[in-house]
Amino acid sequence: MRPQQDGTFTGELNKSQYISLQRFCRKNHLRYGIADEFGERGTEYRRTFFLNNKPHLFGGYFCAYCGKLLPPSKVTVDHIIPVGVANKDLNLRKRLKFLGYKNINDPRNLVAACGRCNKSKGTRMGSWVIKGRIGRHPSVWMIRHSIRIAVILFCISYVFLHF
Repeated sequence: MRPQQDGTFTGELNKSQYISLQRFCRKNHLRYGIADEFGERGTEYRRTFFLNNKPHLFGGYFCAYCGKLLPPSKVTVDHIIPVGVANKDLNLRKRLKFLGYKNINDPRNLVAACGRCNKSKGTRMGSWVIKGRIGRHPSVWMIRHSIRIAVILFCISYVFLHF
């Protein structure tokens, strides 16, 4: 690492160096952060999402987590891998770079979400990542909704034919 005139340092850190720096800063009540282009949320991620994803059905988008059909004005664009988590986990960043992600705003990391699901997910990962990766495909929701309709119609016809 090389110190700059403005009090910042530039250079690469491995995980143990990062942990040591983190402990030092906490012990001495100093603020720290990793500043690089990979983990910046930016202002263009919403635009990136809409440029890379055409509307699914009736000009709307399915929420990747619950399947609700949303008009574009109601879509909250969510990062499957949360920005804050990626900024703190060096191994996760390395894995994302290895998978070809240019940055945290890569189109593969962005999904449509309803406000409720986006708020519930927050900075969680776990099953939310799996739901987001699977739910980003509109065919999943079309099949699921078709099955639901078929089951409802079957139940209604069963009731009318047997009573």
